[in-house]
Amino acid sequence: MAVTIIVSLLNGLIGGIIGGIINRNTQYRTWLLQQRSQAFAAFLNDFAISQRTLRDVTNTNGYDFMNYDHRMQAFDAYKSTMIHSKIVRLYLPIDERATFTNKLETAFMLQSAPFDKVGRQLFDENVKEIEDILERHLFSSRWMGISYVERMMMLIKTIHSFIVNSIDRKK
Repeated sequence: MAVTIIVSLLNGLIGGIIGGIINRNTQYRTWLLQQRSQAFAAFLNDFAISQRTLRDVTNTNGYDFMNYDHRMQAFDAYKSTMIHSKIVRLYLPIDERATFTNKLETAFMLQSAPFDKVGRQLFDENVKEIEDILERHLFSSRWMGISYVERMMMLIKTIHSFIVNSIDRKK
């Protein structure tokens, strides 16, 4: 009878602990998704503004990227986008960070140079690839390490071995 009461108490305690862990992990993932969504949205908004601003700069008469003042105007147009890109990189997997940065820098260089049909197509492809990277990793938890299921399985195995060892010691 005493063993049944102890096992029942342990099961209740273990259930409470597991429920608390699941709740905490769910809240953390929700918070992280919100942070990532906000960072990606702010980046995409700044990116669109930078594109419009740079288009206005490059469409002025006499624009020449080789001219230092004109080049600085182009860099200023992309300044906030580059700042937000550093934040976005933190939410991307390590193996995607360099690709993301290269695509963004390529898009800037393509847009700040004189556009022809091929340049416009390359620019659009780079922008599409940037958007694809962000969409692919908006809901991805790969960069966070082991998955939620793997952590729960490790916890259950630990609890199971603890209970088995406790029962074996009593025998």
